[in-house]
Amino acid sequence: MDTIFSSASNAQKSAIKVIRVSGNNAKEIHSNTMYIPTEFKLKSAYPNPFNPITTLEMEIPQTGFVSVKVFNLVGQEVASLVNTVVEATSSFQLQFDAANLASGIYIVRAEALGSVQTQKLMLLK
Repeated sequence: MDTIFSSASNAQKSAIKVIRVSGNNAKEIHSNTMYIPTEFKLKSAYPNPFNPITTLEMEIPQTGFVSVKVFNLVGQEVASLVNTVVEATSSFQLQFDAANLASGIYIVRAEALGSVQTQKLMLLK
């Protein structure tokens, strides 16, 4: 009985399979496919509108400095959620707790790897 490890990847996915071979029979005993991002992306916050907590999710294709800040419509910074080096990941999540802020529209500014993305959030109390 032999165990074979097989892997394949492209720009978007990486797959690893463990296959057990016995004679003429082959049986897959484990398979794992993971998504590998190719560029920095700030995904849609959920829930949005929110009260008072929302989740922000980003794709970070390589380790680097990440900054995520929240601003009101006047341009004042009301929260700094991340301001540090973050490991590469297909799903980096953080929560924004706006319990101490007034109802209204806020702007999230996420910066990583030389790219800046923004998103509107609506806080309803």
